[in-house]
Amino acid sequence: MADLSNSKYVGKWNGVSVTMFGKTEPLTVENVLELRADGTAVYTSSEDQKAYIWKETDYGVFLDGKADLKLKVDGDKLTTKVFGFVTLNFEKQ
Repeated sequence: MADLSNSKYVGKWNGVSVTMFGKTEPLTVENVLELRADGTAVYTSSEDQKAYIWKETDYGVFLDGKADLKLKVDGDKLTTKVFGFVTLNFEKQ
């Protein structure tokens, strides 16, 4: 496994809001992304839990798994698009 212990991304990230069609709303269900120092990651939502392998990239974080995710740095947040038009916004715990 990779040693990502020095990465600023290691830790738990809470899904705090969702943006759709230019409108941002707070999330009312649990969405937690845990990026571990060994390069593994776990994404837990109210419906599911998924395991990933992650790496740091020039844009932020890439999650390699059943459904790959690109999380881009936006200030102190990580954001990712799902379904092509929904943006999930994460803040570090």
